[in-house]
Amino acid sequence: MTEMFEDLGANEKVLMDLGCASHNAMWEKNAELLFDASLQWLNDGEVDGVSNGIVRKGY
Repeated sequence: MTEMFEDLGANEKVLMDLGCASHNAMWEKNAELLFDASLQWLNDGEVDGVSNGIVRKGY
């Protein structure tokens, strides 16, 4: 997963590492963390103050 992230040519990119989640994260217990991070990215171009890097949540 991180290899694909590194290959992206964008200067601003965030990889969300969501604990206890699968491909169905939107229906799982940490869904609110995913939704909040998505809204932050769309509104501000960053997640928890990070505009380029990996953000870990839900661990």
